[in-house]
Amino acid sequence: MGAVSPVPFADAAFMQKVEELVVKPTLAGLQAEGIHYVGFIFIGLMNDNGNPMVIEYNARMGDPETEVVLPRIKTDMVRLLQAAADGKLDKIKISVNPKSAVTTMVVAGGYPEEYKKGDLMEIPEADKDTIVFHAGTKSTDSGVVTNGG
Repeated sequence: MGAVSPVPFADAAFMQKVEELVVKPTLAGLQAEGIHYVGFIFIGLMNDNGNPMVIEYNARMGDPETEVVLPRIKTDMVRLLQAAADGKLDKIKISVNPKSAVTTMVVAGGYPEEYKKGDLMEIPEADKDTIVFHAGTKSTDSGVVTNGG
């Protein structure tokens, strides 16, 4: 499991299709239903021969996708969230780091079925451009151990 940003196939033409075929109809559907939604909408997509196909919608940020998106956003996240809550997100210029980001998930043995807890994890020293996100881990006197999937 993992994610990469930017997605190599998401060129301007593909993103235009996403906006026209997915984003605008989604927002129009919310409006038609009288739903005033403020928050994240994660749209999981596939590229089907150059056409966006929706896999899923979530009213939260995607995981592991968030781990490659957030580090690329240079604009202050609190400012963005406040602007969204105030209905003024369109007034903010969002600055994005042009560098690529990649995440790889390291999961406990047995995941997603029955997984082991308490196994000591060997985490190499991270270089200056590396961010280590933890989930399903626990810090002990012996070091970091598995504690979830």
